[in-house]
Amino acid sequence: MVRYQSSPLNEQGSDCSGFFALSSRVKSGYERLVDPARLKRATRRVLSRTLWATLLIVACTQRKKPPAPETTPTAAVFSVGNASNGASPPSGASSRPTSATAPGLTASPTSPPSLLRLAGAQQPAVKHVVLLSVDGLAPRFLEMLLEQGKAPHFAALQKQAAWTHNARTDKTYTITLPNHTSMVTGLPVSPTRKHGVHFAHGWTENTDPEPRDNLHRYRVPAGSYTASMFDVAHDNGLRTAMFASKTKFSLYAQTYNDAGGPDTVGPDNGRQKIDTVVIDVTPSTMVDSFIAQLQSNPPALSFVHFNQPDGTGHGVGWGSPAYLTAVQQMDALLGKIIAALQTPQFSGNAALIVTADHGGVELHHGDQSDMRNFQIPFYVWAPGVAPGDAYRVFKNRFSPGNENPSYDEEKQPLRNGDAGNIAMALLGLGTIPGSVIHSAGLQLE
Repeated sequence: MVRYQSSPLNEQGSDCSGFFALSSRVKSGYERLVDPARLKRATRRVLSRTLWATLLIVACTQRKKPPAPETTPTAAVFSVGNASNGASPPSGASSRPTSATAPGLTASPTSPPSLLRLAGAQQPAVKHVVLLSVDGLAPRFLEMLLEQGKAPHFAALQKQAAWTHNARTDKTYTITLPNHTSMVTGLPVSPTRKHGVHFAHGWTENTDPEPRDNLHRYRVPAGSYTASMFDVAHDNGLRTAMFASKTKFSLYAQTYNDAGGPDTVGPDNGRQKIDTVVIDVTPSTMVDSFIAQLQSNPPALSFVHFNQPDGTGHGVGWGSPAYLTAVQQMDALLGKIIAALQTPQFSGNAALIVTADHGGVELHHGDQSDMRNFQIPFYVWAPGVAPGDAYRVFKNRFSPGNENPSYDEEKQPLRNGDAGNIAMALLGLGTIPGSVIHSAGLQLE
């Protein structure tokens, strides 16, 4: 099912919808002003290919940097099959009193060998995984709200999830579509010296795709299929869904439904890899639709996207009072999803991954060298995953201090690009074909 929704925004509503609509229009105007998509098609193609060639030359000639130093920044109740055990906060986290009480939370080139190992090997940890991306969620501002007791659902999640507020975006881009594409494919945006040009997804634009655009057209060699987590789940006979609140996410429907590849795993489940696609620019109604789907015909794999607080950040600034209000609104929606996953039908059989595509500074987030842009949160809540510092749970991931290491570095941080393969592992499936971002050694109790 494909459904595109654009719900009218209530400017008088208590959920700040009218303000969010205004900030989204401001952001849209900004993107139209500066985005290369406004250039003529032919000119854009030339610029894109020139940039791609430049990146490839740089990737193949850059020298390796020494590993970055380590540090991490945080803390706060619900159950999913592992009771709260009073786990200590991640190293470097600030101690704080528990926040306000939360609700009763009781095929492309050959793929490298899988590095992600779960206890029980082939056995799925859960039957349902929700991957939630909170667009533009900067950890430093989430921390402010946690300290004030104003983000109760994130606070509750910290008691039961493996988490860090010192995860990383892609190395070369800190914008929305390139980073979400890394999440679903397990690929860096740009070529790296270590992995080469064949192991990068190459999507660098950040506006609504043209009608025939898809990720496969940007791969090297041209036309190579860009596999995703949707392919893996669907081809193994599992239901998939995407609920997003930006229209540009139609890119994934165009790539994996309109141009999906053949199913070569067991029975033929067809080329349309995303069973349900809902795009609704109002996060609250989008979440209502998602919860209705969970209650009626729950997907095994759900990709959910909140367009806030990013829209408000572009409108009036990251860290502004309105931005903080938007984060609180997203915390409330997170609480709705958690509550839905706490119902008896999901008891002990659901997992939630929460991350972001970038942070932000003032009105923007495009400078990939600024830590305030590339530092993001990362949470994994699942049965058997020990709560606390995620860098203690993922044995091949290392806290990056204040740096964003290149993909060529031996010690890698948790990145949002890890999310897709973590979701696959929790479902008991193999890694995404052709992917190179694998979080190895996730320990299950």
